[in-house]
Amino acid sequence: MTWENYRRLYFNYLIESGQIHIFTLISGYMLKDFPKKLPEELGKPLKIGLKEAHDNLEKFLTTKGRTKNTSRMLFSNKDEIQSKLISSTFFLIVAKMMADISQNADNKFQVSEVQSGFERLSNYQALIMVFAHLDAFMADTLRVICKVRPEILKRDKKIDWATVLEFGGKDDLVNYLIERYVYEFDWLSLPNRVQFFRNQIGLDINISKTSIDLLKSAEEIRHILVHNGGRVSQEYVNRTGCGDIMVGDIISVPFEYVERVIVAARGLAGDVFVSVSKKFFQIGEKRLQGVWRMGKNVSSKKGS
Repeated sequence: MTWENYRRLYFNYLIESGQIHIFTLISGYMLKDFPKKLPEELGKPLKIGLKEAHDNLEKFLTTKGRTKNTSRMLFSNKDEIQSKLISSTFFLIVAKMMADISQNADNKFQVSEVQSGFERLSNYQALIMVFAHLDAFMADTLRVICKVRPEILKRDKKIDWATVLEFGGKDDLVNYLIERYVYEFDWLSLPNRVQFFRNQIGLDINISKTSIDLLKSAEEIRHILVHNGGRVSQEYVNRTGCGDIMVGDIISVPFEYVERVIVAARGLAGDVFVSVSKKFFQIGEKRLQGVWRMGKNVSSKKGS
């Protein structure tokens, strides 16, 4: 493993981080007040197509049972993207209407009924992907360290003979041990992984406590997004001590909060990259161009 390879991993992470930021910014803007801000080549066919689908649905409901060509009957004469957008929006509206029946709502067939939720979903997805890419970079970093200094794998761990004999040589065995090491590392919370790098590996990570607290709170939110669909769980309340939310509430993740998490994650990745470069590859400061460095502290609160 060369430093150039590790450098490529770091800058690939920065590219992915930037893509998340841009995607969330644009999707949040375009989908707010859906479908008003859609480009004309999508918005106009959507409006016409929904009207046609609604009319065709009434005809369909007068026939006996479903047919294999139900979708074609409702959404005809459109190119692939337009057809999928129209059909997805149509069924979203119908689902909203069905959900409102139990609430005695005025269940009219209107696009405005499904305008809300897109921006929240975009922010949710962004927060999940921030940690997906940060976690991957942290894991890749540990792999790099272990390949440069395999002696780090010398731990009070046991491996049975049968497992050893499955490998064709020392390199295969070492790679197996590295993956086991990384697997255990991945189970740690982000603050504990930072402490692991500091205490066990000896990295000089200078990220502030404020930024770590922000990433810690965001990681807890990420867990309920992935495992509970964005609804507050009792475990989340217990782990965070938040007393101003109720179990079952939809968690709020403003775009400004996502931005601060992105910045803090970049700062952590930059600290890790610089420290590993200096400690394990003897790279001087002059060669560490373009690395994201943290400026002033960022707030850990969602609303500030």
